[in-house]
Amino acid sequence: MTPRSGELGKVRTRSRSRAKGVQQSEQEVQTEDYPSPATNDSGNLTKTDTFPLISGGQWAPRSGGSGSGGVYINQKWNFNLNGVYQLPYGMEIAGNVFGKQGTPLPIFGNQALGRAGTVRLLATPELDTRRFANLWNVDLRFAKTQKFGVRGNVQFIVDLFNVMNSNTEITRERNAGSTNYLVLGSNLSPRIVRFGVRLGF
Repeated sequence: MTPRSGELGKVRTRSRSRAKGVQQSEQEVQTEDYPSPATNDSGNLTKTDTFPLISGGQWAPRSGGSGSGGVYINQKWNFNLNGVYQLPYGMEIAGNVFGKQGTPLPIFGNQALGRAGTVRLLATPELDTRRFANLWNVDLRFAKTQKFGVRGNVQFIVDLFNVMNSNTEITRERNAGSTNYLVLGSNLSPRIVRFGVRLGF
C-alpha cells in the first residue's frame, strides 16, 4: 500500500520455500521506515509560499485584494481587553488594548517550472522562519451625554486611536528577485483623534 503524503511507509518482502512437501519455511524482511514526500493538493512536490509542505510546520492563508493584501493570517496568540467606566455628570471613559504575535514574513522567488508555469518558491526553511514584530495597540474614548427635553440627549465623543503612536510593520515586499525587495509596504496607522456628536430622541 502506498503511504499518504507525510506518513511513514514500510517495505515488506516475503519469501516461501517448499522441499518436496516435507519442509516449509517463511521469512519476512522489513526495511527501515522512510518518509513519503509531502505534496500539495495538485500532487506537486514544490515548496511554495502558500504550500510550504513542512510536516508539523505552520500554515497560513494569504489575504488578497487591495489595501493590506499579502498578509499571512497566522498568529499563535492574541490578546484583547476592553472596558468602560462611568463618571459623574453623564461622562464616561473607555479603552481597548489589543495585541497579537507578528504575522509570518516568508521570502519567495519566482521560478519557471515548465508546464507548472511560474511558481513562487519558498526561500526560507519554513513559512514562519521570519516574522514581523508583535503588534500592540491602545485606543481610548471619552464621552459626555447631556439630556434635553423629555427624551432627547446629545453625546459629545472624543476618540483617540493608536495612543502610543506605534508604527508596527504589517507588509514588506517578499520577492527576493524584486528591485523593491523588503521595501516597506504598509504599517499601523498613526495616532488619530476623532471628534463626534450623537443625537438621541
